[in-house]
Amino acid sequence: MYMVGAFLVGLTFGATNNGANSRTVFVENGVPKNIREIGFGWEFETEYIEIYGKKSLLYAGCGIGRNDFHLRAKLSICSENDKPHFVVGTNNIGISGFQRLSYVFWPREVLGHQQMAFSSDWVTPGVPFNFEIVRKGTRVVIIVDGTAVKHFLFGGELTRVGFCSYEGTLRIHDFSVRGETIPIDWNRTRPIDISVPTIDISDEEGRQVVVDKQAGQYLGHPDTVLMPDNRTMFCTYPMGHGGPACLLKKSTDGGLTWSDRLPVPENWVTAKNCPCIHRLIGPGGVERLIVLEGNGDMRQSVSVDNGETWTPFEPNGLHCIVVPNRVIPISDGRYLAIYVDHGTRSRGDHVIMQSVTADGGLTWETQQLIAQHEDALPDEPGVIRSPDGKQIAAVMREQSRAYNAMFITSDDEGQTWSECREAAAGVTGDRHNLAYAPDGRLVVVFRDTALASSTKFNFIAWVGTYDDLINGRAGEYRVLLLRHQGNFPPEEYGDCGYAGLEVLPDGTFVATTYLIHKPGEEHSVVSVRFNLAELDARAAD
Repeated sequence: MYMVGAFLVGLTFGATNNGANSRTVFVENGVPKNIREIGFGWEFETEYIEIYGKKSLLYAGCGIGRNDFHLRAKLSICSENDKPHFVVGTNNIGISGFQRLSYVFWPREVLGHQQMAFSSDWVTPGVPFNFEIVRKGTRVVIIVDGTAVKHFLFGGELTRVGFCSYEGTLRIHDFSVRGETIPIDWNRTRPIDISVPTIDISDEEGRQVVVDKQAGQYLGHPDTVLMPDNRTMFCTYPMGHGGPACLLKKSTDGGLTWSDRLPVPENWVTAKNCPCIHRLIGPGGVERLIVLEGNGDMRQSVSVDNGETWTPFEPNGLHCIVVPNRVIPISDGRYLAIYVDHGTRSRGDHVIMQSVTADGGLTWETQQLIAQHEDALPDEPGVIRSPDGKQIAAVMREQSRAYNAMFITSDDEGQTWSECREAAAGVTGDRHNLAYAPDGRLVVVFRDTALASSTKFNFIAWVGTYDDLINGRAGEYRVLLLRHQGNFPPEEYGDCGYAGLEVLPDGTFVATTYLIHKPGEEHSVVSVRFNLAELDARAAD
């Protein structure tokens, strides 16, 4: 028996109906058995699962019914600064001493959950401790290492039960419950494991070209365009994380060397977020380079003389969080732009929008909503057409971190779109850019955020086929292109990976990203060059 104030609890667990005496294991000796993961701050170690960052949560793979139960977990923290939380879902029924889970904006399944912080008096860094919750009737007691530390009354279902690292790190060694469980209908449709090999070329400096680097100045998110001569390339990028300002450079040798920063209109210094450059052909064969930018009202700047001169940025009638990194041709001489904008369901909501231009980018049709997900946040789509030209696919970052990357497809030139579907774990990441190799295989470059990835938070490529992509297959292999050399808080991600991607006639891919290239530096713009023939040979070894 344990006494908490005047609250008396007997710890003998009595059997009840409906299989209430059965034991369900979620984590055993650090091995996940039945869990639901959110976030990308995860490491799967030999004897524990480690989660870190405010938005990383480990939930049991089922809820707990209304009957008596006994929950057990073996946990540990690393330092006195770690502040883990116990998290529950209660169908919005308040529990005394718990607070609303306020630092996760989405998915919907987590909104309204409640949290209880672990007291620093309960735990010692580096020493595993036993955390238990026992309910008999409506009486509930929380026990840490045999000492009852909290009690409350609650007789309802716990639709979600789990832990969050909140600030710092939490290690889960074991986690189970004895009692009646209830199913959850909030599961991934694809596994989180990555089964294909990863080829590491990140240390091969002969492949790397520094596009721009400035001591003490953060240079961010680049985009590129390859001109019809297959040698001239332009690169746009901001001074800072997304902005402000938009800079422009030019290469005349396929990205091997780059010019100084080119003169641009004065108001390019007001660019807000991640400028992207596109080449469009309008009626009469008029060729235009168009730089899009914006976080709010989208703006554009136009060149009709192959990048020699540019108009100032002007609003184009669209609205976005980040502009599209690909604008693709569709039927009747039109172009399709797909991008992310704010939704209206809650704070932090994201939706996917599209617009079409019929005059080579001078004007754009009213934007339309084409994708959103009940429990996920599709974000920043990268677009590719199928090899036979009959389908368009958009691969999307999943911003809630509750699922793998997602994708949608259209079989009618963007008039209608499929529902969002989960992709394979191997293509899970941020700001995908896609292109075909000469042999028809698909290459996708992105910031790696896959939960179980060994290259997480770095700049990588996935190699497979279009059919692999849309059928959720693992593909052929992945490539660690560049390693982000920065230190970052555990609640943040590797600040890299937004990239331009071009394919030269000889099959050389030129992938241009931003990252901390060398330890101790600020972010710079760097490209890496590779072709599939040499990577295939390594994959075969």
